[in-house]
Amino acid sequence: MHAQVKPRPSAFARALSKAGLAATGDRRAGTTRKSGVRLRLPQLVGLATALGGAFASYLWISISCDLFHQEQRTRVLSITTQAARLIESRLNATLAPAETLAVIARNSNQLERHFNVVSNDLLRSNPYIEQLSLAPGGVIRMIAPHGDNEVSLGFNPLTDSEQSAEGQLAKANTGTTVAGPLDLIQGGRGIVGRIPVFRPAQQGGEQFWGFSSVTLRLPALLGLLRLDSLSDAGLDYQLWRDNPVSGEREIIAASRETLNGAPVEQSLYVPNARWQLAVMPRDGWPNPPWLAGAIALGVLFSLLAGCLGRTFVELRSYRSQLSRKVEQRTRELDGTLERYHSLITASQTGLWEYNINEGKLVCQAGYLDMLGYQCSDLPEDSQGNWLEFCRHLIHPDDIQRTDREVNSYLQGGCQGQLEVQFRMRHRQGHWVSILSRGSALRSAAGSGGVTVVAGTHIDISHLVNTTSQLKLALHVMDSTREGLLITDPEYRLVATNRAFLEISGYSEDECIGQPATMLSEGMHTPDFLHTIMQRVSEDGFWQGEIWGRRKNGETAPLWISITAVRDEHGTLSHYIGVVSDITLLKQSQAEVQRLAYFDALTGLPNRAMLQDRSEYALKLARQGKRPLAVLVLDLDNFKNINDSLGQDTGDRVLQQCASRLTESLRDQDALCRLGGDEFALLLPNTDADTAAHTARRLLERLGSSFRLLDRELAVSCSIGIAMFPNDGDTLSQLHTNADTAMYRAKQQGRNTYCFYTPEMQARCLRQLTVENALRRAMEKQQLSLNYQVQLQAQDRQLIGLEALLRWRHPELGQVPPGEFIPVAESSGLILPLSNWVLREVSRQLRAWLDEGLDVPRIAVNLSAAQFRQPDLPELVLSVLEEFAIPAHYLELELTESMAMENPDLAAQTIQRLHQAGIGVAIDDFGTGYSSMSQLKHFRISTLKIDRSFVNDLVSSSDDQAVVGTILNLARSLDLRCVAEGVETREQLDYLCELGCDRVQGFYLGRPMNAEQTRRFLAHPATH
Repeated sequence: MHAQVKPRPSAFARALSKAGLAATGDRRAGTTRKSGVRLRLPQLVGLATALGGAFASYLWISISCDLFHQEQRTRVLSITTQAARLIESRLNATLAPAETLAVIARNSNQLERHFNVVSNDLLRSNPYIEQLSLAPGGVIRMIAPHGDNEVSLGFNPLTDSEQSAEGQLAKANTGTTVAGPLDLIQGGRGIVGRIPVFRPAQQGGEQFWGFSSVTLRLPALLGLLRLDSLSDAGLDYQLWRDNPVSGEREIIAASRETLNGAPVEQSLYVPNARWQLAVMPRDGWPNPPWLAGAIALGVLFSLLAGCLGRTFVELRSYRSQLSRKVEQRTRELDGTLERYHSLITASQTGLWEYNINEGKLVCQAGYLDMLGYQCSDLPEDSQGNWLEFCRHLIHPDDIQRTDREVNSYLQGGCQGQLEVQFRMRHRQGHWVSILSRGSALRSAAGSGGVTVVAGTHIDISHLVNTTSQLKLALHVMDSTREGLLITDPEYRLVATNRAFLEISGYSEDECIGQPATMLSEGMHTPDFLHTIMQRVSEDGFWQGEIWGRRKNGETAPLWISITAVRDEHGTLSHYIGVVSDITLLKQSQAEVQRLAYFDALTGLPNRAMLQDRSEYALKLARQGKRPLAVLVLDLDNFKNINDSLGQDTGDRVLQQCASRLTESLRDQDALCRLGGDEFALLLPNTDADTAAHTARRLLERLGSSFRLLDRELAVSCSIGIAMFPNDGDTLSQLHTNADTAMYRAKQQGRNTYCFYTPEMQARCLRQLTVENALRRAMEKQQLSLNYQVQLQAQDRQLIGLEALLRWRHPELGQVPPGEFIPVAESSGLILPLSNWVLREVSRQLRAWLDEGLDVPRIAVNLSAAQFRQPDLPELVLSVLEEFAIPAHYLELELTESMAMENPDLAAQTIQRLHQAGIGVAIDDFGTGYSSMSQLKHFRISTLKIDRSFVNDLVSSSDDQAVVGTILNLARSLDLRCVAEGVETREQLDYLCELGCDRVQGFYLGRPMNAEQTRRFLAHPATH
């Protein structure tokens, strides 16, 4: 049985090239045609980045499409395989009557009578059979049923031109041979299953007697094979065979003439022939539904990558852009006075008129507009009087003063001009500053009486704000820490601020009228100062660093910005200078430079400095073809020092280690601290022997004890070595390989060194492969559980089962737990894996109980991560409740080291499990470091003797003593005791002598899968 799955090419490349890359090409071509010049560097970098992003997107989508198509083909292959097996079984069952007739022909003396009786029974039980026949000498003499089949009487397939070749093949075989499809003598097409019959010959041996045959018409055959189920599933199919004589393909059945698009093929083995079944989806292999979206995301990613690349390059032009911005600010300052003038002249003005006799205020639209109101907003009962409406809008802090000044003006006979300033609330809620001016209008009669006062309201909000800002600017100028100075066109000081006086040490009187170069005299050459003035004259601006001398003679670095100020006619009027004392900045830069390349704790170069030095060292090594070594050094168990003695002690140990390492190296060697307790060494012009000698010297140097805080500390380290050029051509490769070798040194027992080998990389790659595959093992249903029995030692009665996790990967094969469990623990997958085991055991246990099986207690191993969960008892109980499992059916196993990691917390968790009715066992007992005083506080039910004590139990007196001690301990604490790893009869007998009543191991029963375990539970006595 062979299944053929042909790979199908990715279907998105053409769409990607049309959508993403073509769009990029069009934009690039359009840009080139539009600009008419060669692409600049930012565009080139952006284009290259975009192409890189497009290629990465292409790879991602291609792999995803291949996985999708493979899943589709796997699904169709499964359906095809089921259909093929069904066809084989039905066809073989239908052809089976030929064997019955062959037996009759070989043994019966009343052949015709027996044939008629048996054939009728066979036809009733096989309605798809067209004809049963016996052909002595190859000539058909007996048939059933008669009717249309009588024309076949006398037919000899051995002499027929069409069937002779296949007839001879059938004669040459000893079993059933299927011929066809072929043209039947009674009409139509069908297949014939023939069995050659041999009888004893008179001279001894056997001789050919003839054939027993079963004939099936194609319509009946197709009904038998039920290929229409494939069509109902939306699949097209072809069933054919290769003619054994001509080798040509002969179609037996097909839903369409041709199948284009790499169909799935499945071989069918029929008696002495092979048929092929090809199947594929009716509409062809579909593309992923997310293909268009993935392509769009790929194009978007490519464009975004291109934009980021271009933006990165353009940031390099920052200085020139900053210069242009400063020039723009200078031009803006030139028009500051003109803008202030425009703000004042553009102030809004509103007219008002107040009738003294009537107490009525009338306002024009312009007055209302500046407050956001209209004439229609006046209440109807006011009869056109705006007085109360406007008074209500005046700021509460201004109302009394405004009333007082207005009343004083009116009571004083309205002499002169009324002028009052106040704030009014705008319709939108903000306050508007108003300057109200008015004068009296004398009556026309000339009596001199004043009846009306008219005036204007001017919105002076901008003026008030500008005044406040100018005051603030003067305050800021005097308060800022930057020194400000203003000079005339001849560079003589006309104004300074307080900060400039503090920087220079001079008083204001000493500064005014002095040249602006008073601080730099004698510090720079005249040509340098002349160049600055020329740049200011040409560009209107200059900034840079100079040295200045204070009044007391001290020198300091200064950052100077000089701007030329011109009036509205473009005439130079002043220069404005900004002076900053950058002494602290220079010191900070030096400190930043030191921190950027040196470790703050040890003073050693850091990773960045190592990178710089390694580039130079590797360059020299390549040019001179000299060896070079990279060592990675990591302190062993340094975390214990920090945890037990504190961070400060750990820092001092690192400082002393750095000092000892530095003293042990040559001047040309480079030592840096990578972080934590890890160091790297770069050894130029060093071969493998010298590198090994250096490593031994470092191990010996660090091996001497440290004396800190009146105590001696022992420190060791593990060293990994990688050699240039054999182990890498770059620092990154050499560091990675040296790091791998360092971890290998730790695995070899620490306090040693190890050279890098390719096998280490292969081991790391294997671990990474296992981790990646394990992440999908659960969802792909690659995990399963085996169950190993636990028996009474004396009578072999079943008392329990232990659930064991197994993983079979389609490519990696059967991965042993000893390999994938450590990977799961290091990668964080152990918790979901452990929870899956708990749920799967509960599900299987529920199924066995529903079948009425007598299921014993099942032991499940807990992982360390699972046992640390504070809600473990609740989690276990929720799973048991979900599957309706009584708690006494479950026993949880934890290792001795897990229990002793945090004894108090472990005791609480075990107590809660015990109260819930769940048994707890200590696994691998004897390999940890628990004490009797601690063990008695654990409410456990079982101790499991580790297999390491059972392996040599018969021959090792030490193991015998340990096992005996554990058994005595279990009896004294009233605990069950199970011995693991029993693999021989001698081990079992010795355990019985020691009084061990429960055993487990390969000798008593190998782990069984779920179905084997079910049969064992159903019939335990037969196993």
